Amino acid sequence: MSKQLRAGLALAAACCAAHAAAPAIEQACFITPTGMGPIRIGMTLAQAKAALPMARFKRSATGDGVPMVSVLVGRAGDEAGELMDLSADEDDPDKPINWKRKISVIDTRNPACKTAEGVGPGMLAKKVEKIFGPTKEIELTEIESREYIEFKKQPRTLFFQLDNKGIYAKGKNRTRRFEPDASLFKVGVAAASDQ
Repeated sequence: MSKQLRAGLALAAACCAAHAAAPAIEQACFITPTGMGPIRIGMTLAQAKAALPMARFKRSATGDGVPMVSVLVGRAGDEAGELMDLSADEDDPDKPINWKRKISVIDTRNPACKTAEGVGPGMLAKKVEKIFGPTKEIELTEIESREYIEFKKQPRTLFFQLDNKGIYAKGKNRTRRFEPDASLFKVGVAAASDQ
């Protein structure tokens, strides 16, 4: 086989591998009412790690100190490689991951992660309304001023965080109105009892 042919085949293989990585990521975080990709609510963190062997699992915490486990793919230090975050009701973000704890919440900011209907982070709220019905309520939380939006026909175990573009009356923290360019910042799945 000539050097040129070998080089051409190697280039074709590299292109195919890079192109195949995107669908693999989408499958790894396909959002359902019971989980994301192969990770399900109620699994232990150890089971989640075994279900997604290509990923790295790293201790993290929310801005208000709630312990989380970040699931990362790709090169170390690649922020775009954050696939999802898992909450297993751990108590101390400074302690090592307790692999025996059961997952109660899974959420993602990765735009590659979507539901069967195509709903995922980055989607305009007005487009989500066409899929899950009109906005039932947007609530601005006191902790970190997060906005959660609920749609009338959404699966009850899914939750959606808005990108802080709700329109509120003075002194109020609940509304149904949002700016035209409001989009989903985060999509999550929680145990039914957590809703």
